[in-house]
Order: sequence, then structure tokens, then C-alpha cells
Amino acid sequence: MLSEVKYTSGVSHVLQFGGRYPTIADDIIENLQTSFAQEELQLSSDLPVEGDSVVIADKAFWGMQAVVLRVMPAQDRIRVLIEMLGRATAIELRLGSVVPALQPLPRPLLNA
Repeated sequence: MLSEVKYTSGVSHVLQFGGRYPTIADDIIENLQTSFAQEELQLSSDLPVEGDSVVIADKAFWGMQAVVLRVMPAQDRIRVLIEMLGRATAIELRLGSVVPALQPLPRPLLNA
């Protein structure tokens, strides 16, 4: 069904992580549909900004953490700084090959 999804009106691309398409279990889809049945889904179009921590989902650097140096949305590219072999190295990747690094919840939310 991937080709049907790719060419559906309004779809710009299908989400990938390191060249792999994620699989979502049916029970999770049903739970989301139940939870948001009455609300319109709004996807975030926020791009990472300089200084953000990200995790690389590209095959060669899978799972490595990096810091965003520059975002180039027109070229669908991002320049990040990673630690490799004891040195900081700047590399350029496809914008879709990074995901935000998970940050711990702020302390007031943890106590709520």
C-alpha cells in the first residue's frame, strides 16, 4: 500500500527513519483514533533550530546524538556536530534523517 499512500492527495512524503518505514501496531492506531476521534489532527511542521539536540536516524550514524549547526530547508539538508573518535565533526545530512532528542520533562510537570 506504500505506493497508494505516496500518491495520495495532500501527502508530501512518507515518514522514514534511516531508510526504514516504521510499523505501527493496529491496537495503537485504534487507541489513537479513539482518543482523537472528535479532534482534527495537527502535525507539527517545526524544524530543528541551531543548538537543538537531535538523534541521527541515518544508517551510517544510527542512534548518535548531535547538535544542530545549521538548517537548510530549501535543500532538505541539515548540518550537525557529532562526536566521533574523540573529535567534534560537522556533517551534513538529509533533514528527515534526524529526530529531536528526547528531553526530560520539566520538574513542575513531574510533580503534577
